[in-house]
Amino acid sequence: MIAVFCAAVLPFQRGLAAVLILLPISNAYVGAMAAGILLLRWAITELPRVVVHRRAAVVVGIVSAFLLLAIAQSAIVSSDYARLVSESSQWVLGVGLFVAIMLHNQNVQQHRYAPQQSIAHALAYSAVLLAVCQLTLKWLDMSPDETSATPMLSPTNNYVSILALFGLVVLPMVFPAEFHPKWRLPMFCFAFAAMYFNESRAAMLLTIAAVGFRLINSIRDIRAVLVIGAVITVLGASLLLVLAKAALYDPQSVGSVTDFQTNYSNLERLGILFYAWELFNANPWGSGIGSSSDLFSSNPYTIGTYPDAHNMLAMLAVELGWLGVAAYLMLFALLSIETLRRLLKRDAACLLPALLLTTTFYDALLFNGVLAIYFWTLLAIVITSTRAASRLVLLVPVPTRS
Repeated sequence: MIAVFCAAVLPFQRGLAAVLILLPISNAYVGAMAAGILLLRWAITELPRVVVHRRAAVVVGIVSAFLLLAIAQSAIVSSDYARLVSESSQWVLGVGLFVAIMLHNQNVQQHRYAPQQSIAHALAYSAVLLAVCQLTLKWLDMSPDETSATPMLSPTNNYVSILALFGLVVLPMVFPAEFHPKWRLPMFCFAFAAMYFNESRAAMLLTIAAVGFRLINSIRDIRAVLVIGAVITVLGASLLLVLAKAALYDPQSVGSVTDFQTNYSNLERLGILFYAWELFNANPWGSGIGSSSDLFSSNPYTIGTYPDAHNMLAMLAVELGWLGVAAYLMLFALLSIETLRRLLKRDAACLLPALLLTTTFYDALLFNGVLAIYFWTLLAIVITSTRAASRLVLLVPVPTRS
């Protein structure tokens, strides 16, 4: 209930930070109530004074139209209206907070206290809090009761790794001025430890890739870059050759992500994607918002039972059909363009859209209501972060006119 109290009494920016911090360990219904109160207060107190820029108006129009079409289409094809109402409410909260964050950020960009500071700090605290809770439960050999607590605490999903990836690794790189230098290495080590105990191979690989990209692009001397790149390539290739078989077929190894012949996790994911393709072909207009949890639980191609698709495109295709596919393609185009645009401007913020897009490949970020709020929050940061947070150094100097 602390999240509800903070949402009710604090200004939007601070209330949003408090809600983001407490969401992972809050009851799902309490978290939804806090997000709803925060959104309602913003609509009453701040929305009438908001100046909507043209780009923001276009984005709000597209997202709102998608939400209305998704709910209307789901109302026609869905057979479980109780679930539809519950899941649609989560979508409304997520999209509503996305719009509120985006409009709030664009209207306070001129102030010294940048809006991304409180959001970045909140996501970092949230990741630490969730990781500590999950590691404590693991150490005590306890399993959380997901009906009374939250699925975010469950060790069977990648949620803690996703939060750690963005809250403790990506955002400190994107907005280095918002985090004290002495905390960056401990944050990274803690994030990697959380991913390791959560057994998220993809998150660990993305963390290594992000850190390597950041280090290489911080070197000014092109010759040093080439030498370091060559050494890393040789050592990496040698290590792969020596440990290829052991790493490939060890299910706990990061290298096992490339094994699609014997690795259990990879084969299960292939079975999920194959079943999603069958469901999409059988019902190209989808089965309605929230239907994937029942459909994927009866997947004949997997040994285990999985309520979600572990892939955002597969989830949207099953639930919303062609509308979901079109929405994902628009998201793919947006994040790809933002990544390329920021990379060409030597902006470190290119890591945020790049890794957010990559995460959609191995997790359905809209399946869980709490995780969806973090997804919409990060997407709002991508759209509203216009300044170069931290310049990257081009590998090849660009000649300038005198």
